[in-house]
Amino acid sequence: MSVRQAMIHRAFLENNTASTTDDYGNPVAPTWATLATVACRVYSKMRREVIDGDKTALVEDIRALFPKGADVDEDYRIANVKDRLGVVLFAGPLYIDTLVKRPDHQEAMLNRIQRMLPITVAKALTPHAQGRIDSSIRCKIRRPVGNRLPEHSC
Repeated sequence: MSVRQAMIHRAFLENNTASTTDDYGNPVAPTWATLATVACRVYSKMRREVIDGDKTALVEDIRALFPKGADVDEDYRIANVKDRLGVVLFAGPLYIDTLVKRPDHQEAMLNRIQRMLPITVAKALTPHAQGRIDSSIRCKIRRPVGNRLPEHSC
C-alpha cells in the first residue's frame, strides 16, 4: 500500500492573516482564516501527563502525513481532522511544529495541549467515577488526611 492510499483523513488548514503590528511594534493577535482542505493521515505517536501543582495537562505528540505536492507550511495550523464521512477525529487547533519533506510525501509533527481536570475537581468525583480514572493518574492525586497531606503518594 502506498503512502497516498493511507491518507484517508482530511485536514482543514488555516493560516494567520494578521501580518501587521500594533502602535508599539509588537505583532497583533493572530487571525486564523481557512486556507484549504488537504488529504492526510493523522495518528497519535505518544501521550503523557504533565502535573504542575494542582494543574494537570495531557500532552499528545501527533504526526501527520500529507501528499508530496500539498501546500503545507509550518506557519499554518490545522483546525480539525475529519474522516471521509465528516466525523471529527482530532479536534484542533493542532500546530505544525516540524515539516519534513520525504521523496513521496510530507511528514509533520503536530502539537496539541489538552486541559484535564484540576486535582481539586478530581477529588470531588464520585467513587464510581474515580474507579474509571487510570491507576497511574489516581496515584498522582494527593488526597488530604485530616488537615495534612499524606506522606507519600502510592
